[in-house]
Amino acid sequence: MTGSDIAIVAALGAVGALLRWGLTAWVTNYPRALMVVAVNTAGSFGAGIGIGADWGLWASLLAAGLWGSLTTLSTLAVDVVERAVGAGWQPAALLLSLHVIGGGVGVLGGVWLGGQL
Repeated sequence: MTGSDIAIVAALGAVGALLRWGLTAWVTNYPRALMVVAVNTAGSFGAGIGIGADWGLWASLLAAGLWGSLTTLSTLAVDVVERAVGAGWQPAALLLSLHVIGGGVGVLGGVWLGGQL
């Protein structure tokens, strides 16, 4: 990876992080947790498109930069723990399941769509 590749990943990472922050700040409380599910699914979908379309280095740059920073494992973990503490393990398990299913469906759908391009 060259210095320019690192700069591209950093710039794309900044865009993805700002986009995630803006989307999650737009909603409050419980809908915010669902917005995090949506952005994680969208990031998985975007990464899947790059993989399926065989964009080579650009698939990696986008996955590590834009899609990697759009998605968030730390916020997912905090949301699930907060849900477990506040509402019990069942709502927390449901939220975690939404993340896992959304990520899987997102990346598989993206790989399929990318293969069609």
